Amino acid sequence: MYINEWLWVILMITNFGLTLLAFRLWGKVGLFVFAIISIILTNIQALKQVELFGLNGSMSDISYVSVYLISDILSENYGKETAKKIVGLGMFSMMVVSIIMYISLLFIPNAYDETQQALSVYFFCISSLINRERMCFFYFATL
Repeated sequence: MYINEWLWVILMITNFGLTLLAFRLWGKVGLFVFAIISIILTNIQALKQVELFGLNGSMSDISYVSVYLISDILSENYGKETAKKIVGLGMFSMMVVSIIMYISLLFIPNAYDETQQALSVYFFCISSLINRERMCFFYFATL
């Protein structure tokens, strides 16, 4: 195994372990918080491309799958209606991140700022991903 594959296994164990820890410590609330964290991470990690097991992919796969794990745990323990709230909270959280970062990036940076250009490129890319997610969400919600 190469370094990426080992790191992927470590990341997977860490991510799923922290999901279960959040459930154990805080129950339903812990899962909701961790789901929102995972959704935000998924959108941030989606831009990073890596090679794993000879295939090209996105770093967001593990975070994305953890949202399904959380949804399954919520559905089994608290019912489907509770699990469905994850989707709405996820969409809302990403919309909030997009709006706040967009407004923040409109500020004129001072002479010491070294991050404006990188943040602008990064968050404008994420905004396009989020818009595509919204379109998919509303499309599938109508089926």
